[in-house]
Amino acid sequence: MDFEHIISDELLKEIQSAVLRNDHWLAYNTINYFLGEPDVYFFRNKDEAEEFSDSNISEYDDFRVIHFLSVEEVFKQITHGEFEFQNNILSHKKSETMNEQNFDYLAKQLKYTGFGEELQRDLREKMSEGQASFNLAQQFKFGETEVSAMLQFKKSEQSDMYFFNRYFLQLPGEKKEEALAQSFRIDRENNITLKEGFNLLQGRAVYKELQPKEGEKYHAWLQLNFKESNEYGDFKMKQFHDNYGYRITDTLARYPIKELENSQSSESLLKSLERGNRQQVTMIQDGKETKMFIEANPQFKSLNVYNAEGLRENVQAQKLLQGEKQSEKQSEKLQQKEGMAEGEKKTKRQSQKQVMNGQENGTAKHVAKQSRKVKQNLS
Repeated sequence: MDFEHIISDELLKEIQSAVLRNDHWLAYNTINYFLGEPDVYFFRNKDEAEEFSDSNISEYDDFRVIHFLSVEEVFKQITHGEFEFQNNILSHKKSETMNEQNFDYLAKQLKYTGFGEELQRDLREKMSEGQASFNLAQQFKFGETEVSAMLQFKKSEQSDMYFFNRYFLQLPGEKKEEALAQSFRIDRENNITLKEGFNLLQGRAVYKELQPKEGEKYHAWLQLNFKESNEYGDFKMKQFHDNYGYRITDTLARYPIKELENSQSSESLLKSLERGNRQQVTMIQDGKETKMFIEANPQFKSLNVYNAEGLRENVQAQKLLQGEKQSEKQSEKLQQKEGMAEGEKKTKRQSQKQVMNGQENGTAKHVAKQSRKVKQNLS
């Protein structure tokens, strides 16, 4: 039978981390009075938790499964009569620890999403106010283009934890009505970074690993469809899955790009294009090196090529591809010629062999005829 327990400070931190990870099921050992980290296991769903509980029954192990959405719910379901006692002792420390962990988690999200550390001071101040939601604004500059960003944070309905839900980007236009804006949702991993969001608003494509609500993860090129919007006013997102047939490595190999000759620079170029960047490369044509810029174009399974002034070089790209096709044709013709030549040699050798065989047969017949005449004369 389950009785009252005391939860260690280390385990308390683990429970707080589980809330942030959305691991809302746990199995704890009901036999132990003092619960530490080795006595509790966290799971994403009920089936996994119950399977673990059923598979770990012994003289010293008897696990109970509970569902929770906050640290408070864990205390209520595990500590029972000792809850008030332990809550009075740890409440202040627990609140401070939770707030600090929550801040650290959000600060890391901001950093890894590309917003750096400049917003940390404002983030801490807004969190201390305890409002249900708040926004943070920031200005960036990519090259000569200024970008406005607004980040949206919201407090959980089940706890005092804040979550970074989404951010909005806006690119200015020559006229106010020509400005482009888009919101990008924030999940636990593989988020659209600030630079990737900027590249998408520039019309370029970004290669990401995606996790649907149901099913396995997959990779796809993402690109905004500026002709269609959803019910929230955002542009719809086009997806080009791997089975669409666009392989950036194969496409790059069709162009005489100097950076592809080195494995390190080749890998760097590939990653940059997958992030949606317009990347400078060195094209080698007729023995001359020319600086150009390229972008991934998954929809048409090609590259966008620009000159040093940023002007589209469609003709140049076609020449490069035509040159490749011409080389392929020349190679095919050369192989055909080699095949024909080999065939002619084979035919000639066969003819010569037939003639030689005929000559040998004729000589043999002549010798046999002469031998018969000699035998007749002797008789």
